[in-house]
Amino acid sequence: MKHLAITGNIGSGKSTACRFFERLDIPVYYSDARAKKLMIEDQEVIGAIKDLLGEESYSEDGTLNRSHVASKIFSDQTLLQQMNQIVHPAVRKDYHRWRENQDAVFTLQESALTFEIGAEKIMDHVILVFAPEALLIKRSTKRDGIDEAAVRQRLEKQMSQDLKAQKADYILYNGLTDSLLFQIQDLYSELSV
Repeated sequence: MKHLAITGNIGSGKSTACRFFERLDIPVYYSDARAKKLMIEDQEVIGAIKDLLGEESYSEDGTLNRSHVASKIFSDQTLLQQMNQIVHPAVRKDYHRWRENQDAVFTLQESALTFEIGAEKIMDHVILVFAPEALLIKRSTKRDGIDEAAVRQRLEKQMSQDLKAQKADYILYNGLTDSLLFQIQDLYSELSV
């Protein structure tokens, strides 16, 4: 069984692409969703986040205080790196447990930061979902309810799409047309051989 990463910058359409793959019975590990779950369920991760960002990182009911965490890590590169050093190893460990229980032609690990954290080294191939920058911003502001400046700030923390395109094994272009599904069907056929 092959193990592939699917990556792309904020607003590129990774989740949409993943849903298309799931319709083809390809298991998808959603790194962001699993990271959020680990940050409220894994006691080791919770303790490390509290040590790094303070007790106010969590509400009394145990939920993550996202606004507090975001305000800290997106304004301080060192804190962001330290947070990543807590969360990314926990996600990697969780992913390996998950993938051992899959039975399919191939699996996908969805992650915006595949190249940034070096996860491509443990994958057979990397798929990039690529979209024009104006579309990334439009989708992200609409979906996340944030302004353009906040989207640009997050994009600056991610590797450029052009550099990711140079590193990726496959590129899915997700512009304004309906061709993404057809590209995925073609890629699925190629990878299923």
